[in-house]
Amino acid sequence: MNTGKRPCVILVADGKMAAIFSGFFGRDQWHRSMGCASFDFDPADGCDLLVDESCNDPGLYTRAHELLRPYQCTHQHALVVLDCEWSGSPGRKAIVKYITTNLTSTGWSAEAVRVIAIDPELENWLWQDKPQVAEVLRYRGVPSLREWLAQEGHWPQDAAKPPRPK
Repeated sequence: MNTGKRPCVILVADGKMAAIFSGFFGRDQWHRSMGCASFDFDPADGCDLLVDESCNDPGLYTRAHELLRPYQCTHQHALVVLDCEWSGSPGRKAIVKYITTNLTSTGWSAEAVRVIAIDPELENWLWQDKPQVAEVLRYRGVPSLREWLAQEGHWPQDAAKPPRPK
């Protein structure tokens, strides 16, 4: 059914998240990774991918419903993405419930909204012991990036991910 609306608006907490989403949606066949049908999504046009101007997770937590209210007229679905880790965070379940409740109370249907509260935080998804991570970070030193981070006390040898990914 064609409603004349764009498929999805995504609201993220900061520029790092926006860059990750833009990169993901710029890939060929991105929808296959998500297990969904392909849809028109253009983060470059500024109407499908929004960054909260406060650039922080607590700000997005309190204002997501206000920021997305105008998009009810132009988009079928809304997705809010933020990290769970900040001072005073109520935790993943409470974050999802609070934002979802606020979105539905301002006019979005419950079926049209999703909240992804990343626990512990998005940066932890990115850290892998692979040469591509060093390449993206433009690290060309010796020892390897993983070994250097371990020597500096940022990534213990027995840990799968750094304890403080930021």
